[in-house]
Amino acid sequence: MIVLSLEIGSDAHRLPAVAAVVAPVLARLFPPAQAQQLGQAVREAVANAIQHGNAADPRAAVGITLALAEDELLIQVSDQGEGFVPTSTGLCPAALRRPHGGGLALILAAVTGLDVTCSSGRFLLTLRAALPTPQTDAA
Repeated sequence: MIVLSLEIGSDAHRLPAVAAVVAPVLARLFPPAQAQQLGQAVREAVANAIQHGNAADPRAAVGITLALAEDELLIQVSDQGEGFVPTSTGLCPAALRRPHGGGLALILAAVTGLDVTCSSGRFLLTLRAALPTPQTDAA
């Protein structure tokens, strides 16, 4: 079930608006610290899509979708770039020490899974976040 779906032009000035729309959804689904960490991961993924995927071309779209699956939230960020291979991009220690290049590590720290696909001229990054187990009251 899709909870939220939006598309923006590749303009970094739109990041605060994206965060403002995504944050309440995350706050309803996750404990505060986890919601905040996931929010940072979403902002980083969108910023990467704008800067790296679409080369900050305001005519190129970035899509953001939050969808509930059985036991997880799927956060999909798409752009019109060529994509990357996560095992060889941004994860080596040298890349993490650069001023830019630690975003993927931040994203990976916040999620339980990450899928990368490219289809129909769109690069799609899917962040997977396991939903908290509902607490039951003991009688």
